[in-house]
Amino acid sequence: MGRKSRRKLRNRFDYRRRIILSKEMEIIEYIKKIESEYDTKIDYTKAEKREKLINVPEKLKELYKETDGIVFPFGRVYSIEEALEQSENEDKRYFCFGIDYLKEHKWLCLFTPNEMGKSFNLCAICKPDEVDGLYEDVIEFFEDMRGYYDEDPWNVIEIKRAKNINV
Repeated sequence: MGRKSRRKLRNRFDYRRRIILSKEMEIIEYIKKIESEYDTKIDYTKAEKREKLINVPEKLKELYKETDGIVFPFGRVYSIEEALEQSENEDKRYFCFGIDYLKEHKWLCLFTPNEMGKSFNLCAICKPDEVDGLYEDVIEFFEDMRGYYDEDPWNVIEIKRAKNINV
């Protein structure tokens, strides 16, 4: 097995390990984990009492009970007001709760999970395709979005520069 193949296998293993670890994690813990791993401050607004949570999918209620918008390196979770506004333009089966760091993909959550219990996915902004759930919980979804971000060569260079590592 070549060096490149071993690296891919190791990256795949690390990704799966992160997914397993993330299943028990609360959103504030997750924010602190990302801050530590990226050595950066994650901007988020603490949630206030929200009457509007009735219009949010069950799988996102915990997120919006804790925060009202988060800016990660790999994307942004909308505030509840912005998410409700964005969701008005979506199919009524989906709730649009964020966007990736390239602003090319909307983050969607099904109001009713699919037959496998999965609710989260992303969709290209210009393609309103049928979207089915691929991820069971929001942390699992965030970890996959983070994986895409980490694989982007330009982001690797920026992360190294931020940590004062020669590129």
